[in-house]
Amino acid sequence: MRKAAKGKERAGGGPPPKGWTRIGRPEDLREGRTVKFTFERDGMEREGFAFRLGDSFRAYLNECRHWTVGLDLDDNRFFTPDGRYLQCANHGALYDPADGRCLEGPCGGAYLEPIPVVQRGKALYAHTAHPSPPA
Repeated sequence: MRKAAKGKERAGGGPPPKGWTRIGRPEDLREGRTVKFTFERDGMEREGFAFRLGDSFRAYLNECRHWTVGLDLDDNRFFTPDGRYLQCANHGALYDPADGRCLEGPCGGAYLEPIPVVQRGKALYAHTAHPSPPA
């Protein structure tokens, strides 16, 4: 698990494209590990987290759907001990890592807010501006 990356870090000698936040390198995200990153949206600093799922990368806003608190306890631990689910450390809600749907707990069926991730060269970027880019 890695510390939060700052969204304004330079990648390849230049800043990330507008509306995108550099979150790290693909090798930083091994299966079952997460990386947190910060970004500004609507004048507020926000936090997201990213991870590898098979051959793809996923990222979500670090905010429980039941209660507006981070899923982790500031320790970058998002997965259950068996690695199957994302879990809110505050009240135990379980989320499907593939789509962010709450499977168990007080948020019943709500979805984590996805943040699109793309790889450009040796860097991963999250689209952190609203609205999300077209698919």
